[in-house]
Amino acid sequence: MIISIIGIFAVIYSILCWKSLPNGVAVLLALLPSYLIKFSLLGMPSTLLEVMVLVLFGVFVIKRWKDHRRVSFSSYKWLILLLIIIATAAAVWSPNRTAALGYWKAFFVEPIMFFLVVINCCREKNDFNKIFLGLGISALAVSAVAIFQKFTGLFIANEYWAAEATRRVVSVYGFPNGVGMFLAPITTLFVGRIIISRYKEKKDFWWLLFNGLVVICSSLAIYWAHSEGAMVAVAIGTLLIGLLIKRTRIIAMIGSGIMVLIGIFVPAIRELIISKATLSDFSGNIRLIIWRETIQMLKDHPLLGGGLANYKAAIAPYHHTSKIFEVYPHAHQFLLILWSELGVGGVMVFLLISLKKVFDYWHIRLRENKELYLILLISFVAMWIHGLVDSPYFKYDLSFLWWTMIALGVVTIRSKEKLFD
Repeated sequence: MIISIIGIFAVIYSILCWKSLPNGVAVLLALLPSYLIKFSLLGMPSTLLEVMVLVLFGVFVIKRWKDHRRVSFSSYKWLILLLIIIATAAAVWSPNRTAALGYWKAFFVEPIMFFLVVINCCREKNDFNKIFLGLGISALAVSAVAIFQKFTGLFIANEYWAAEATRRVVSVYGFPNGVGMFLAPITTLFVGRIIISRYKEKKDFWWLLFNGLVVICSSLAIYWAHSEGAMVAVAIGTLLIGLLIKRTRIIAMIGSGIMVLIGIFVPAIRELIISKATLSDFSGNIRLIIWRETIQMLKDHPLLGGGLANYKAAIAPYHHTSKIFEVYPHAHQFLLILWSELGVGGVMVFLLISLKKVFDYWHIRLRENKELYLILLISFVAMWIHGLVDSPYFKYDLSFLWWTMIALGVVTIRSKEKLFD
C-alpha cells in the first residue's frame, strides 16, 4: 500500500518538477522532514525525501539534455569533487561498509545533486522567494508539532522528557536536539530576512507576517526543546546580523550592552552563563567525556579516523563510562565528527568550503545583494556555532540545509539583478 502511495506521489511530483524546477526545489525544502517516512523497495531501504531528490535531479538532467544546455558546477567544483572522493574512500575503507554507503549516498551524493539543481535553476528573485517559502513551511511544520507537544506531552516517547515538570519537546525527530539543529539556521535566516526587507507594498506585509511566524514559532520550539546550543547559535547569529546590517547597528549595540550588564550583575544569570560556558553542568560534563574519548580514539587513528558510519564501534574500546551513559552515535562536536567519519582530509575540505563561503562575500557582483549574502553567511555560521556542541550536518535534512545555504550563496554572487526587496 505505501509503495503505491509513494509511486503516485512520485508521478505528481515529477509533473510539478517538469513544469517548474524552482517549484520542485521549494516543495522538497518544505518537506525536508519527509526523510522520516521510510520504506523498502526490492529489499533496498529508501525514504520519501530520497525519492523526491532522485525525481528532481532526473527531471533536471532530462530537461538540460533536451534543451542542449550546459550544467554549471560553480567555483566549488574542485572542492566538491575532492569531498566526493574522500567520502567514497571513507565508505570503501569503513569496517561498517553497508551503513557507510548509506551515509555516502544520503549525506554527500544526494545533497550535492540537490545543490546542482539549485545553482542551475533558481537564479531569479521569485525563485529565492519560493525557496524561503519552502524553508519557512518546513520550519513551521516542525515547530507546530513541538508546540503541540509542549501543551499536551503527547508523542514524546521518553518518559522524562514527556513529564510536565521536565518536558522537552522533540517534534517529529524523537529527540530534543533534532529540533534545535534543524530550526537554528532557519530562524537566523528569517530574522535576517525581516531586518533587510523593505516593506513598500501590501504583499510585503504578508511576507513580514509569514517571516515573523517562522521566527516566533521556531524560537518557541527551540526554547521548549531546551536545545541550548541552538539558542546560543540563534542569539549570536541575530547579534551578528544586527551589528553588521547598518540600519540596526546602534540598536544591536545597545541591546548587547544591556545583555552584558545583566549577565554581569544578575547573580543567577551570571552563574548559569559560567556553568554553561565552562561545561561544568551535567550535559557539559557528558560532552567533555565524549570529547576526551573521541580524541583518544583519533590519536590511534589520526589519518583516517574511526571510519564512516562506524563511530560507535570505533569508540567502544575507549568508552569506560558505560555505567554513566551509553555510547552516543557521534562525538557531539562537528570537527571531531568530521575527523572520525572522514579523516583529516574531510576536516580540511569542510573547512576550505566554509572559508570559501566567507571570502566569496567580496566577489558579489551587485552591491544590493550584499545584505542578502550576509544573512545567508551568518545563518551558515550559526550552523558552525551549534557545531561546537553537536552535529549540524550528519542528518539527512541538515545536509540538505547545509548545501542549500551554499547554493543560495553561489546564486547571490553570480546574480546581476537584485534578488531581494
